[in-house]
Amino acid sequence: MRRSHGKYSGKGRNLKSKGRLPITIHIREYRAGEKVRIDINPRFSKGMPYLRFNKKVGEVVGMQGNSVIVAVKDINKPKTLIVYGAHLEKI
Repeated sequence: MRRSHGKYSGKGRNLKSKGRLPITIHIREYRAGEKVRIDINPRFSKGMPYLRFNKKVGEVVGMQGNSVIVAVKDINKPKTLIVYGAHLEKI
């Protein structure tokens, strides 16, 4: 059987855990200009950014539905990510 090449391949089982998130995490509000840290929460797969952006600091640009648009500098290129609020921490 061929090996899987998904998001979690080769990362071990430590990223996967069970349980529900508290409602306060889902209803947090973010304003444009705030600094946030991307901290991937493995319990919630919706709106999850790619693993290379984990623990990066960015600035909130705006909202898109229930998600947040975050501007991040990746090496020397500015990039915008659309991330669900469960994967963000205010700084």
